[in-house]
Amino acid sequence: MYRVEEGELYHDEKKLGSSDTIYVDGRQDIAGFVRRSDWDSVSVTQLPEGDYVMVTPSGLTVGIEEKKPADLGGSLRTRRLQ
Repeated sequence: MYRVEEGELYHDEKKLGSSDTIYVDGRQDIAGFVRRSDWDSVSVTQLPEGDYVMVTPSGLTVGIEEKKPADLGGSLRTRRLQ
């Protein structure tokens, strides 16, 4: 579970970094582009849950799971995606 403490984003006990950063899972197709970019507010890391994680200005933690069409169909058929 993700949480914010004193301006830092954590997953369980692992500190990811600043809650002002957008985190991209390193297994995403866009990860290489993000690594080559010079964006201070986007970071590539291995996320245990979700493909993208960010904290809104109001303090809500948002996780996004990206699904390609075939992957979505499989997740729906096997009921892994509720």
